[in-house]
Amino acid sequence: MDDIYLKHVIDFSRGAGGRLVLSGDLTEATVAKLTEKLDLVGARPQWADVADVRFADAAAVAALARWVRRSGIITLRLCNTPRPLAMLVARYGLEATLAAVEPSPRRGSIAA
Repeated sequence: MDDIYLKHVIDFSRGAGGRLVLSGDLTEATVAKLTEKLDLVGARPQWADVADVRFADAAAVAALARWVRRSGIITLRLCNTPRPLAMLVARYGLEATLAAVEPSPRRGSIAA
């Protein structure tokens, strides 16, 4: 556990900010590593495919929401969102910042 993989950034040059494709575990530590990399290259993605995220906890969701606000992105749209991740976003009222689009019926771990 405690690994997140940024598979690739798609359409980064289109001006729409690009799309992240993530897999692995979303924890506070992995979100810190991910956002550090995004800040380093100046990436401001507006979409994140999170279908292959197998674990997420509340601290990770909060850290990702803080980064979205700090980076000036209005909303990071999470596509193919595993139900447990969508539930965490909703539980903490972060739908405006982390919009779960097309929730996936896939199962995953959730930790509050």
